[in-house]
Amino acid sequence: MATDVRRGQAPLQIWGRLTSINVRKVVWCAQELGLAFQRTDAGGPFGVVQTPEYRALNPNALVPTIEVDDADVDAGTGGRASGNRT
Repeated sequence: MATDVRRGQAPLQIWGRLTSINVRKVVWCAQELGLAFQRTDAGGPFGVVQTPEYRALNPNALVPTIEVDDADVDAGTGGRASGNRT
């Protein structure tokens, strides 16, 4: 698990491996915006994306997936958001 936590608790959880160009784009964006985030390796050799827990976050089983507080945002082509924002 890779972590880049800034300003205390990380309200942003990024799921995906850094060898994925799309995950790198999301991490780069979060860093440029100064957002606190935590990244967890998923996909490719790390697996995880076919687990029921991950598929509950992203039914497409692709990376990246972004969790914001209690809401999930699918960073895939659908750009779909689900969950309850608090």
